Amino acid sequence: MKSVAIEEAEKILEGCGECEVSIDESGKRPSVLIKARVDAARLAELDGRLRERFRDFEFLTVIELSAST
Repeated sequence: MKSVAIEEAEKILEGCGECEVSIDESGKRPSVLIKARVDAARLAELDGRLRERFRDFEFLTVIELSAST
């Protein structure tokens, strides 16, 4: 799960240098948390692309993007 999430996030974020991916398997459904700092001008675009890409996966994906300064 984690390696898939990292691979897919890297494709969209054009590298995942400031990207953190963690897994939570404590609930009924496993979840992946993707946290990243991205260019403020591309925040909405990248958030939308990530959400679109991960919507069909069996695991829940939580995406938290923030603007880099």
